[in-house]
Amino acid sequence: MGPTLADVRPPLRWMGGKFNSRHVLRELVGLSVSWSGRVVDPFFGGGSTLSLFPASRFTVSDSNDELMNFHVACRDDSAALKARVSRFEDSKEAFYATRRMYTEKTADEDNIERAARFLFLNRTSYGGIYRVNRQGVFNVPYGGGGRFKIDVLSAAIDAHASRLSRVDLSTSDFGDALGDISSGDLLFLDPPYFSPGRRTFTRYGPEVFDFASHGALATRARTSVEGGALAVATLPGSPEVLSLYAGWKLLSARFSRRLPAGEVMVVGGGSAWPGLGIEIPDNEAEIGRLISDAARPGERV
Repeated sequence: MGPTLADVRPPLRWMGGKFNSRHVLRELVGLSVSWSGRVVDPFFGGGSTLSLFPASRFTVSDSNDELMNFHVACRDDSAALKARVSRFEDSKEAFYATRRMYTEKTADEDNIERAARFLFLNRTSYGGIYRVNRQGVFNVPYGGGGRFKIDVLSAAIDAHASRLSRVDLSTSDFGDALGDISSGDLLFLDPPYFSPGRRTFTRYGPEVFDFASHGALATRARTSVEGGALAVATLPGSPEVLSLYAGWKLLSARFSRRLPAGEVMVVGGGSAWPGLGIEIPDNEAEIGRLISDAARPGERV
């Protein structure tokens, strides 16, 4: 049997995307006893959320207007987007010329052209990173060729457009996105990581997603869970950040060269997943030991 629609990678490369976690997350949601079938994702990023959950409805958003314009263009006119993408040349000279045009874009520019340019820069920039400075100027350097293959991207755009057909898209921050949550909704929270005392990449736009941002997110998420929603969150392995979610359940923790500060997966609405995970204490020293124990080889929370 060939790959399913959910197993085709999204066309965008996106730092921190959870596409490779799709099997674990599908299994996790299958164990829930009170999920309504709607997923709400306020950090949509590259769009891998659509492959993570067998949902009947998605409500997704991101504060990055250029990113969300790409998803809308892909959903609403994938044929025009593919035609425009096919005109780009995978070269260093084309990258810097396109980056310069991207910086000089105007408000009345064609949305398909904006989306095609965004995809080209994403596929050819260093690490697929989206980063702008405080003036809003995209400043990521060229990342080398080989990742802008028209046939592969055309298939990915078609698959992504099909998945987006059941999705409500909007450009907004997480505060607005979490303002209309119903009992039984599943929140998937995958914010930019921040670990006190460590250098982590948190600037996707002019504003940094810092500890205060994590605090505001946790407050919104806890309110939603208290109202009957469920939540799955992937967070930095920081006791300070995790203390914001005391009372939720820690499912897993991992460390790697790419994630020296660690990454944890937690769930809120614990009664929906009976018997899973370990309750997060409100003491940071205890949380640190819990994370270390959860990350030991051969052990699972």
